[in-house]
Amino acid sequence: MNRTQGHSAGPQTASSEIGSEPSTRSPVTSRIPSYELRLLLNSRRRQLLEDSHGMLLEAGGDEASGGGLSTTQKNLRSLLAIDGALARIGEGVFGVCIACASEIDRGRLKSDPTSVRCLPCDVRAADGQN
Repeated sequence: MNRTQGHSAGPQTASSEIGSEPSTRSPVTSRIPSYELRLLLNSRRRQLLEDSHGMLLEAGGDEASGGGLSTTQKNLRSLLAIDGALARIGEGVFGVCIACASEIDRGRLKSDPTSVRCLPCDVRAADGQN
């Protein structure tokens, strides 16, 4: 049986308990508590900021240390992806593919919570089809 069978295609409604999540949640955040996702993403964000700060201090304006700038640029892209994932959690669309609106596989999101496409759409995008 397919993972998405038996589930409605639209957002699910959360309980009306005090302190519960917003009333609409993506299918993934209804299975993976959004506080866990936020904790993971914020932890990665904090580590990237610390790493970038340390690299910039070590470089100290040294022109010869081009590798540090490249790594800092990669960290900035990662920070932007994390901020995007946190925003999608807040909007209730985390785990929904931006290309086809299907649910992104839970395992894919656990390994990379910043994923914005399901695997088939990501492959098509990498091949230049999307």
